[in-house]
Amino acid sequence: MEQLPRNLELESILEQCSKSLEKFCRVFLPGRFDRDFSRSHYQFFEVADDLSAQQVIVTAHRGWGKTSLVTYAMPAKEVAFSDGTKPNFVVPVSATSTSAILQGENLKEGLISNEMIFALLGEMKSKDFSKEIWITNNNVAVMPRGQGQQIRGLLYGDTRPRLITPDDLETRELVASKERRDELKKWFFTDVCNSIDRSKMDWRIWVIGTIMHQDSLLKDLTEDSKWLHLDFPLCDENYKSYWTLFMPDEKCKELAEDYRRRGIIREFYLEYLNKVTVGESNIFQPEHFRYYVEDAICLPK
Repeated sequence: MEQLPRNLELESILEQCSKSLEKFCRVFLPGRFDRDFSRSHYQFFEVADDLSAQQVIVTAHRGWGKTSLVTYAMPAKEVAFSDGTKPNFVVPVSATSTSAILQGENLKEGLISNEMIFALLGEMKSKDFSKEIWITNNNVAVMPRGQGQQIRGLLYGDTRPRLITPDDLETRELVASKERRDELKKWFFTDVCNSIDRSKMDWRIWVIGTIMHQDSLLKDLTEDSKWLHLDFPLCDENYKSYWTLFMPDEKCKELAEDYRRRGIIREFYLEYLNKVTVGESNIFQPEHFRYYVEDAICLPK
């Protein structure tokens, strides 16, 4: 691989990619993002490019690409465009240390094998490239962490984490236990959310996952006004698709019917509508309710 000489055209492209995650994906990661983006993706990119959006939770249907965008593209852009003049610190977080390290290794391999990144931005690999923590040539540390592992107090030089990307922190086994749900929430809100430098505005925590329980961490975050919730279901409850190039209306309906036939329609709602409650299986439907209106009551004299 050879580095390309810089010119005004390349400088313009790099300037655009440094400010736009969508352009970064198009230019540097075309193999990972080879499908046309939907309207919901452009809504996501608008928020991703807004550095003031610091606490964000993304719920999106299976196949939308939330893991590729939040745990791969966003950190890759953060690493690639760090100028090296001061330390930067990225922390991928997952349910286990094994899955977190795997995310880190995927990101590492993507950075060092990407010919376009090398040609336009230079070599990323340094001598400090272990699985537990690796440091790029442009002074970015990446330290994968599993659920429950130490995050509080982490420092790279004098720098606290600037980008934290928790992905699928909750498993089916975990959400089934109130004790484990409470432990996860305590760890997340105390250790994870307090690992950044709150005196500065240069940090971001972007959470992704599937909501599996009404009392889950993810459900709490979607209802917390301090967190921006980006919600991208595949279709509505009448199977009208929001992304027809990925799956048209009739395919959405066929998929739901297949889940229903197998007796697991709730899983369709979890994975594709981002909903914990299956409306059609509720004993009491909205049309069964009549609402009390005090003015309409005739009291005896």
